[in-house]
Amino acid sequence: MMKISWLTLSWLLLLFGLSSEATEFKVLKAGQELRNFHSLVSPNQIYTLSFFYPDSSTTTRYFGIQFSKPRLTKSVWIANRVNPFSDSSGIFYITDEGDMVLSDNSSGLNITLNTVKPLSSQSGEQIVWQSFDEPTDAFLRGMKVGLFGLKTKEPSKKFLNSWLSPEVASSGAFALGIDDDDLYQLVIWKRVEVYWHSGSLDGKNLKNLQSFPYPHLEFKYSSNDNESYFTFLGIDSQSYYGNSSFIQLNSSGEICVNNAEIDSYQLIDNLQLCDDEDDNISEGCIPAQPSKCTGGD
Repeated sequence: MMKISWLTLSWLLLLFGLSSEATEFKVLKAGQELRNFHSLVSPNQIYTLSFFYPDSSTTTRYFGIQFSKPRLTKSVWIANRVNPFSDSSGIFYITDEGDMVLSDNSSGLNITLNTVKPLSSQSGEQIVWQSFDEPTDAFLRGMKVGLFGLKTKEPSKKFLNSWLSPEVASSGAFALGIDDDDLYQLVIWKRVEVYWHSGSLDGKNLKNLQSFPYPHLEFKYSSNDNESYFTFLGIDSQSYYGNSSFIQLNSSGEICVNNAEIDSYQLIDNLQLCDDEDDNISEGCIPAQPSKCTGGD
């Protein structure tokens, strides 16, 4: 079996930068481990891969990618949102065969992140796994959301899924992606019902996001016989923001527009799409259907 001697991860994880502290790594080699207080830091020093607590009031521990500053409080990807750890005994390591394993010593649970055969890159290197293929609640620049492998026996979907609450990263009520019945727009589902739809691209922005005066988001739509997806390009390139901007689907179903730099993180705006209680219904909202349940159901 092919052996991978060092870690190759796409974009966010590729060649993480080395800082002055011994617990921050540039490359994680087979046989090495990331434990509590160990981390990988990206070359631009914006992103950090490590174990973390989502909130100071909880002992629940996740492994994922956060902004390095300030204080590692905003995450963009989580590996174990379904199985959070209860303490700091978690370990992340790479086997000689290239398997990326997240291990919970307390429960004995082992999670293998890359469960498919590695893909060959144009440079001849082996891409073992990339976080962009398994998004959580963040839509980063260059990420694709949509339908893939449509001509295969097992087509796949890539979509965002909100947190359950601001403190709990497990899957919440809202998801954002492409509906099988309409490939030319993004939709947000609330549980199983369509909650909001974006409309098709009008220029670089989605039609039903243009009613928000700022910020101006940019997307690209691509489609062929085998895949149909949207790529997030960032905030209007003419604005101050753009290079590190991303959007996030929060636990209330809002689209949060964010920007990150080397030493700062900023929430630019919350796009409140649908608020039944305040009668604040933006373009694209789907009115909730009355329950068909009757007494005793």
